[in-house]
Amino acid sequence: MHTMEAIHLFGLVKHPGEYDSWPLETELLKEGVPTGRFVSGHVLEAQYKCGDHYLLVTSWDCPFEDSLDFILVSEDLRTRSKKHVGVAHASVWLEGHAPISANEALFNCGGDLDVLITVRPKRPWGVGSLLRKQLIHKQGAPHSEPIE
Repeated sequence: MHTMEAIHLFGLVKHPGEYDSWPLETELLKEGVPTGRFVSGHVLEAQYKCGDHYLLVTSWDCPFEDSLDFILVSEDLRTRSKKHVGVAHASVWLEGHAPISANEALFNCGGDLDVLITVRPKRPWGVGSLLRKQLIHKQGAPHSEPIE
């Protein structure tokens, strides 16, 4: 069984110029060195090691319309799975996060929303995502996404 461990191994390259000219993907840095691998977003909000994968959480640094991407990458930094939280004309921001089990972390996303991310050891029935996202509204029960 693997463990979910907060790390500080990665960073993102800073984009020059005005925000509206920035690309949709940003190069990933590992220990400050460019990797040649790109992930969605502009800000690295959180990062975890989970078995032989890394879970990266990025945002877009976009006032009033920020969102979060949860990106699972392999040890060779290839994207394995991705989940998104956010909708147009609304903001989702990360206030805090913590591992809660060997393969799960809870992300506090402002207001009344938490997001539980589970890293699965394999794709359910050979299809779907290695990531499971549950939206937890603090006033009610979890709402799961359907299997992709």
